[in-house]
Amino acid sequence: MGWGLFLLAMLAFLPALRNGYIWDDDQHVTGNAALRSMQGLWRIWFVPGATPQYYPLAFTVFWVEYHLWGLWASGYHAVNLVIHGLDVVLLWRVLRRIGVAERVAILGAALWGIHPVQVETVDWVMELKNVLSTFFYLCSARLLLRMWDFESPGRRVATIISQREPLYAGATALFALALLTKSVTATLPAAFLLVLWWRRGRIAWRDVAWIAPLLALGAASGMWTAHMEHAYVGAQGEPWALTGPQRVLVAGRAATFYAAKLAWPWKLTFFYPHWLIDPARWRQWLYPAGVVVVIALLAALRKRIGRGPAAGVLYFLGTLFPALGFISVYPFRYSFVADHFQYLACAGLLVPAAWLIARLPGRVMPAVAALVVAALTVRSFARCLAYRDAFTLYSDVVAQDPHSWVGRSLLAGQLEKRNDPAGAQAEYAAATQLAPDVVENYEGIAHTNLTMGHPELAERQLEALLKRTDLTKVRKGGILNELGGVEEVLRHRSEAEQLYRESIAADPRLSYPSHYNLAAMLMQDGDLAGAEEHFRAAVDLVPENADGNFALAQCLWQEGKRAQALVYLERAASLNPDSNKMQQAFLQARAELGR
Repeated sequence: MGWGLFLLAMLAFLPALRNGYIWDDDQHVTGNAALRSMQGLWRIWFVPGATPQYYPLAFTVFWVEYHLWGLWASGYHAVNLVIHGLDVVLLWRVLRRIGVAERVAILGAALWGIHPVQVETVDWVMELKNVLSTFFYLCSARLLLRMWDFESPGRRVATIISQREPLYAGATALFALALLTKSVTATLPAAFLLVLWWRRGRIAWRDVAWIAPLLALGAASGMWTAHMEHAYVGAQGEPWALTGPQRVLVAGRAATFYAAKLAWPWKLTFFYPHWLIDPARWRQWLYPAGVVVVIALLAALRKRIGRGPAAGVLYFLGTLFPALGFISVYPFRYSFVADHFQYLACAGLLVPAAWLIARLPGRVMPAVAALVVAALTVRSFARCLAYRDAFTLYSDVVAQDPHSWVGRSLLAGQLEKRNDPAGAQAEYAAATQLAPDVVENYEGIAHTNLTMGHPELAERQLEALLKRTDLTKVRKGGILNELGGVEEVLRHRSEAEQLYRESIAADPRLSYPSHYNLAAMLMQDGDLAGAEEHFRAAVDLVPENADGNFALAQCLWQEGKRAQALVYLERAASLNPDSNKMQQAFLQARAELGR
């Protein structure tokens, strides 16, 4: 049966193997310099901010994948798909271990494994962290479950555990691996206590005592992730400045939204509309009130229908908690909900759904089950086609929601890459109409003007942006760097140099592009010492960037520092083995120096 579930999951998401990269995959894989070297691997683990999020085990797997097949997208998709298939099998085994009936466990795992809301996780390269963290989560859960004897509730838990301390150590280690892959798995200890309540109707203090260290480990991981989201990812400012009542409204509406998408997986999209959250509108309070009512009804009916449905809903809400709005995460800038947020949590509702189907009489049950499985498989298969590449996905977002500013903005970026600046400018302009306060869309318009040969217009537009009072340090630094490039085009060299320096001062931590651009300009002007200084600063910020190392090497070579240049040429060639230019330059330099 395990192989059957695995192959069913493979079939549902098979088109993923032909798909490419989409949003943020550049930061995680294609443009992630940390994947290129051993030094980068060290930075993944020991330098917070070296990667978009501090999930070192996930990025270590990316590092290994990169060194196995480079940027071959199908390889990354295949790994995600295989791990997801293993997750489906593990979920089935865990459900059986906690006492779920065989046919319910099989159908519940199948529904979880093929549901269309899972496409976003399985078909998105960067969401390796979702499938891999779930793998460790379920492995840890299996070991924890082996320490409790659900068949003999009268036995003392402490006695059982004391005989199986290696299981506890293994479960803890696997839980730590899950947290190092994605911290949403921090909810595992609470989920385990919920299972104990479901099976026994109580939670003993002995149970809590054994689970407490895992609870503390999960809480520490969650707090660290929240700090990283705020300090490094950028989840701060107006989009995340929600009051307590607003966060309750977000949580209530998000929970009902996710449940509705599980019941009717239609009009799925990569970016859902951003809700207006207003505590003064009484209708919005119906969402959290409805959640409370459902929990209360299930608790009241537990003697008639059992504790299972209540446990499933509580698991669903508890596992979703990190994404319900009580903790600010960067994607809330675009939407309060995303399909991949409920990858693990949705088992809490899909397994009870399988239980309801299993209760159907006679031959009706297998017919309904087969129909549901077939419909979900076909829907997931079709949904995978929208993830063919970034252009296809963002076009789908705009088709699903023409009022999506982020969809239009991202589509504009893809049009720029396709050498269609006029089309890109039209999309940026539409995005500014939909979201007048979003600065990067105005930057996009200025950049397309520069591309179309209107640098003076681009200059005026960027200068106007710098007068805004709502710019973050990161955004201001980017605009200053962009304006510096425009001034270079206009041959205003001194103004360009000043702007690059101001960009560096605005946000030194993310000033690699400004250092690089300033160094390149100084090198063109014959100031090799100044160019070396800024190329070195760029390389210090991102040591794994092949272009930065190569540019520094060229500068050093022109200065006559050829031995030093050879070191950076060798590093650049090793970081980008596919670059004939870098390989040939390194070999020629080594031959000239007799090395």
